[in-house]
Amino acid sequence: MWVKQDEIRTQVIQVYEEFAPIHQKYPDREFSLEITRFEKITEEILTYENPTGETSYLDVGCGSGHMPMLASLSGYQAFGADYQIYESMDPEDLDLHREIWKRYEVDIRQADAMSQEGLPFEDEAFDIVSCCAVVEHLHGSPKPALQEMVRVTRPGGVVLIEVPNLARLQSRIALLLGQSIHESFDTFLDSGQPYFGHFREYTLAETRALGEHVGLEPLLATAFNIEIMRSRSREARYRGRPLLQRVAFRAAKVMASPFRGLREAILCVFRKPI
Repeated sequence: MWVKQDEIRTQVIQVYEEFAPIHQKYPDREFSLEITRFEKITEEILTYENPTGETSYLDVGCGSGHMPMLASLSGYQAFGADYQIYESMDPEDLDLHREIWKRYEVDIRQADAMSQEGLPFEDEAFDIVSCCAVVEHLHGSPKPALQEMVRVTRPGGVVLIEVPNLARLQSRIALLLGQSIHESFDTFLDSGQPYFGHFREYTLAETRALGEHVGLEPLLATAFNIEIMRSRSREARYRGRPLLQRVAFRAAKVMASPFRGLREAILCVFRKPI
């Protein structure tokens, strides 16, 4: 399916605005501001529609459901699976999510792909399965979750994995400046909550290897920089960084653009053998 890039961006912003009033209460939901991520993944997904009928799509670790909603807007039969969204939100906010999901005709299930129960779907149920900004959060080997994704993908279907790039230039600069590449130390130390941050990040070669280790055939291994919509909380955190780091990070985004291995995010696409 061919959709103009500006049309995809319009849809990304539309979906973001559906959740914006709710997400203001949840700082961990600010990934929804990363519009380039949703644009890039949506563009890729729309190139793999099922030519013989309606395309079935599943996003594993879908959070608020941005990717299933974007797929639904393009006519896909869209599903999502997430565990944390059901555990981390107030009941009234979760009800608001359900109302939005119903309007967009998406089916979002509570599920943990790393659990013994796995994903609540039949074998070979989907043409396309994605997992975006999730694998880096999984504690221990992500192999059980990846194997579940393969199980529910039909032979010949595709699996997309998107993660932050461990080797991104911003992280290299931060370390050279003696700064951590992780979230605020004080926030982490004083949170008093289970840690849901990045457990392990991956390089481009490692992300490709994740799919190959569960029997998938690589189709694409690329990287991209992320454009973020402005928000007061993000701006405040950014201004709180040392001036040298702020200048260096802005320069890094420009400098990294020509070099795939230095960009911020990785996207790998695989095919399940027939």
